[in-house]
Amino acid sequence: MAKQYNFKVKKQMSIGSIMSFFIAGAGLLTLFFLAGSGLMFNYTEGGRAASSHSLGAMIWGGGLFPLSAGLVVAFFLTMGASLVELAVSGFRFVGFLSGLIFIAAGALYLCAIPFCKAGIDLIGVGSPSLGWASYAIGISNIVLGVLCFVSAVKGE
Repeated sequence: MAKQYNFKVKKQMSIGSIMSFFIAGAGLLTLFFLAGSGLMFNYTEGGRAASSHSLGAMIWGGGLFPLSAGLVVAFFLTMGASLVELAVSGFRFVGFLSGLIFIAAGALYLCAIPFCKAGIDLIGVGSPSLGWASYAIGISNIVLGVLCFVSAVKGE
């Protein structure tokens, strides 16, 4: 006679697990903002129109900008926090860690102007300001960090 096995199967996913999958996916989707305008440059002399520089070019060194170590760290923190959140799936204490990592990455993205000071000095005239992509990825990472805390509290 065959032996009967009784496997316990969890029939419902917790709210924390569902939130973790959403946060991980949204964290990886925020990396599409790297194609957007990371830095707007308003020229004060010469009557030239304002120009924008891609956030991805500012990170990896393209055009006038050399490689930015602070923005490279922010890029890898975003990827790492997304993968950690996906791996733990709502586990309480590691969820808090991924929330802190998301918030740190968001703060680093919002500090893009000091990190790209060498490229700004090379351009010379004008005044730099953050572009829409820097704001979008920075704020969305901070929001995802807060959602990681909520997910960790709800997860079991």
